[in-house]
Amino acid sequence: MKINKVSFLKFIKNKYIIVSGGSLLAIGSSFAITLGLASTQAKPSYVDYFNAKHNISYYDDDLLKGTHRETQESPWWPDDAAVPKLNDYENRKKFSAFMIDGATHSAFDHSFNQSGLCGEWNFIEQTEGADDNTYASAKHFAPTIDTTQGFIDSYNAAIQGGAENLVLCGFPHATPLTQFSQTNNANFQKSGFIFLDGNIINNDGNTNKQIANVMFRADQSAFMCGLAICQYLNENFDEYIKDGQLSVGAFGGTPIPTVTVFMGGLQLGIWTYNKMIEQHLQEFCHYFNCDQDELEKHKVKFISLGKQDSYFSGNFTQGDGRSVVQELLAKKVSAIMPVAGPQTFDCTQEIINQHSHAVVIGVDTAQENDPTVQRESHYVDKNNNQQVIKFSAQKNITNMLTDILNNVKVNGHLGKIGIGGYGDLTVGDFRNEGAHSSRNSIRYLKDFFQVFLTSYPWNEWPTTDYQQMETLISFILNAHNESLLTIVTPDNTTYSNWSLMIDANMEFRY
Repeated sequence: MKINKVSFLKFIKNKYIIVSGGSLLAIGSSFAITLGLASTQAKPSYVDYFNAKHNISYYDDDLLKGTHRETQESPWWPDDAAVPKLNDYENRKKFSAFMIDGATHSAFDHSFNQSGLCGEWNFIEQTEGADDNTYASAKHFAPTIDTTQGFIDSYNAAIQGGAENLVLCGFPHATPLTQFSQTNNANFQKSGFIFLDGNIINNDGNTNKQIANVMFRADQSAFMCGLAICQYLNENFDEYIKDGQLSVGAFGGTPIPTVTVFMGGLQLGIWTYNKMIEQHLQEFCHYFNCDQDELEKHKVKFISLGKQDSYFSGNFTQGDGRSVVQELLAKKVSAIMPVAGPQTFDCTQEIINQHSHAVVIGVDTAQENDPTVQRESHYVDKNNNQQVIKFSAQKNITNMLTDILNNVKVNGHLGKIGIGGYGDLTVGDFRNEGAHSSRNSIRYLKDFFQVFLTSYPWNEWPTTDYQQMETLISFILNAHNESLLTIVTPDNTTYSNWSLMIDANMEFRY
């Protein structure tokens, strides 16, 4: 079994990183993450301004705090104005401008771009108040053309338009921003940048002091989804075993680390579930009322698509994911994780077209709440639910960006766990609430731990979604490691406990 040579943790290596304990760690040319204690501070609530003023629905895209999501166009809000003309706003000087990840993409994509834009909205709400003028001053724009120079021209236009800080959303900004930072461009020298989903360093290997880099341990949130989807399939065992096996597949747009990190976490979650079945035979059989000689049927297979290229559609264009989805459905897949942006639509629509009972695991945001990609299946599961997308592996893009904007506004750090500013790499993970599975996964994760942690006082289970998620993450990280035994993956990688496994690099194994 071949390990993906593009290591996610190697990809985000740096001389200095912001670690989850909230301090800077010098690590030379190697990478390490030091994890601190989970925050117990009360979580702030945000005013649902748009829902009240502009008839825009609230989406629980961010389970732990809250965010805004737009479900219909507002006539007062211009969509992705072309550079150099930025969004109209009475010539007010605005601290920060937001740039999406492609010339033909939308800021309102119900995914990565929109979650980032919501972070900018929340920042403005906190610092300037909530009214039409201040929200309209949150300039968002697209590059003129999807080339390196097209991106750079757009950076220059935004800075010349008065932006002191640019939020650059998405991995496509990596090459343009790197070149822009190395040209000694006068505009670069007088501005600051927040790079969402990437890490830019200087030629000498040091962090550029004008760039706040942000990456996410999406492997951790995908790991949770791996456990949850295995539990879902076993709770609906009689339906999915009709295909001969319980199985999960995944595919991406292109083999970049920000894609394969989801796939690796999902894969390891599935392998871990299978290992737990082996190590807790009696508990599993008692919970599911099955015989030990039937256990192999309850293990979940991760479907192989062969060579590396077979796992990727080749791009992130809607429609181009259909062939991979069709191949997975031909293999009688029970669940699919598409890590390819708009190709989530390809996945859900093809499932409906083929009258399949397969389900989907979303990524980046709570895609189960997005009516543009969510579909209703012919199969009604044991929870009386017909949604094709069951839950999602989320990046907490919105609130991470809001916190970082607050930091760079004062050119410092406000003390939140693992949240940096200019010159730092902020890594969103379990402990700083930067990565988690979505609300709809909670019931399956709880059921999973009820199978294997029989000694836990389940009558004391928390009542709020936030507290439940904190408890589940605590189970995974440290609280019950004595009950969660050694994990050996199919490629013979051994972890002596779950905490070490979660802190390690969950590479995708082809």
